[in-house]
Amino acid sequence: MGAQESLKVDILSVVCALLLLSYSASNGDCAVLRPNDNSDLLSLLDFKQAITKDPTRVLSSWNRSVHFCRWKGVTCTPDTDSIPQRQRRVAALQLSAQSLEGHISPSLGNLTSLVALNLSTNSLTGQLPPLCAHLRKLQVLDLSNNLLQGIIPDGISNCSELRKLDLYGNSLHGSVPKEIGLLSRLSVLELSLNNFTGIVPETLGNLSSLEILHITDNLLVGSIPSQLGRLSKIMYFLLGGNRLSGRIPISLFNHAHATTRFFCCLSLDELTTMVDR
Repeated sequence: MGAQESLKVDILSVVCALLLLSYSASNGDCAVLRPNDNSDLLSLLDFKQAITKDPTRVLSSWNRSVHFCRWKGVTCTPDTDSIPQRQRRVAALQLSAQSLEGHISPSLGNLTSLVALNLSTNSLTGQLPPLCAHLRKLQVLDLSNNLLQGIIPDGISNCSELRKLDLYGNSLHGSVPKEIGLLSRLSVLELSLNNFTGIVPETLGNLSSLEILHITDNLLVGSIPSQLGRLSKIMYFLLGGNRLSGRIPISLFNHAHATTRFFCCLSLDELTTMVDR
């Protein structure tokens, strides 16, 4: 066989191989992963690797033999004709009350289509990782009832779509970040039962959508900022169990009309006057 004929055979072999790959990629049963899929897969596997105990075996289905959209606790973007399974992204990770131990892998911050992250009521330890750099779509971040330590990382305002931020019942410390006041869509802020120090940031008064504000049982000092009187949608306002002094802005009570369930709770011994007159 001449060199020219040999070259033709090689080219034909390459073309055939490409056609075969193209057919496999279009097959609905194929597990071929696109770059975004691969990123989500690796992020989830990194999270699994950081878990040291999984007594309920909720992560037992997390392996490469099935697409990650079928893993327990994982919800993906819809499977449609325009977005087949192999292109779907992780939209929610919900693993609450599974008795998981270990730490939260920062790789979860690479799940750029994530809307909800709920790892509440486990025994997760370590620092709260900076997750918000790329989670522009995140609406729910619930890490309550764990054993997390450290501070709330910088960049929380990058999660600009957040509706619920729940860090209740951990061992977080440091100040309550002022930049939380930039989360204009936030309706639930739950930071109770931690070790936060410093003052109540006046920037929280910018949270025009806020309905629930719970920062009880921390080590906060100072007075209640008058700016909180701008919280026109507030229904539950709890700051008790701190070291606060001063007066409650009377404008808060102006929002407690008949259609709300306004409830204010502060310890009597931490306020000199209950209502600012």
